[in-house]
Amino acid sequence: MGGCLVWDISLVTYRMHRRRAFYRSRGLVSKIIRLENGTSIRCWVHLRDASRKWGKGNKDEEKTTAYVKPLNERKALLFLHGFGEDGTTAWRRQVATFTKEYRVYIPDLIFFGSSSTTNQQRTEIFQADCMHDMLVKLGIKEALVVGTDYGGLVAFWMAHKYPEMVQKLVLSSTGVCMTPSTYEPLLKSHRMQHIDEILLPTTSDGLKLLRSLLYSKPDSTPDFFLQQLLEVFYNISQRPRRQQLLQNQVIGSEKCPPLPQLRQEVLIIWGREDKFLKLDLMYKLKQHLGPNNTQMVILDGCGHMPQAERAKDFNAIVREFLDDGSSDSEMSPKFKIR
Repeated sequence: MGGCLVWDISLVTYRMHRRRAFYRSRGLVSKIIRLENGTSIRCWVHLRDASRKWGKGNKDEEKTTAYVKPLNERKALLFLHGFGEDGTTAWRRQVATFTKEYRVYIPDLIFFGSSSTTNQQRTEIFQADCMHDMLVKLGIKEALVVGTDYGGLVAFWMAHKYPEMVQKLVLSSTGVCMTPSTYEPLLKSHRMQHIDEILLPTTSDGLKLLRSLLYSKPDSTPDFFLQQLLEVFYNISQRPRRQQLLQNQVIGSEKCPPLPQLRQEVLIIWGREDKFLKLDLMYKLKQHLGPNNTQMVILDGCGHMPQAERAKDFNAIVREFLDDGSSDSEMSPKFKIR
């Protein structure tokens, strides 16, 4: 008499497996880079051109030209993810587009994904030092850098501390000009005391709240999938170390020194319906950086995650900015602020 075979497979785990396979299909290889300061960074490293197509194609992928520039002649492009994600989840809609024209590097920041450290430092400045040291280990002397949310803070310090390495900078939904009171209205509206209560959810309802703040549209994710997301990305063993990252964050704290200016050209991207970091922070950042080397774009119908909600437009905007010919001109009228 035949039996019934039951598969106990997490849908989140399956999707992550598929995503890693997709990254590999685009020429990326996952590597662990060990630094002298006790830190190990897992990073997707672009080692070859894509040799095959993935399924029927990516909807955010754009047509490529017949000529493909060899990897060693392309500019290096570093993507830094936000708080609560890792490199594999954050940039899934950018990989197909940018691996065609750039040499792409997508790390996990420390205490996200598979990156960790025995070092006692916990600031985003230390994260920036580690990203610099990782690129040096990989033989990269110059890079374009795209950061979102917490990864944007890391990118900001990278650009300040290592201007000879960071050529251009894209900051998406990045609260560089936060103050200790920035989150007070948000916390008050949800009757919470500390931001880690929102950023580090422990229940499916808490994760649903977080997602409702990150995206412009209502979250219809079923509870069973939210529970799986909690188990994979918000594991209780990771919570203390991520709390330390929030507690030791320099930007937005009482101990934050005067913010430095940057030498690089900077592109700021923001969602008009961002419920997490309001638009006034974008204007403050623009004012701080100055008008001469800063462009900004607001995307309608978009919250805190432009790279996910408006991926096609996000990719086109970033590509135009990173292109060599954009340095002496403004963003095309299609993407200018109205």
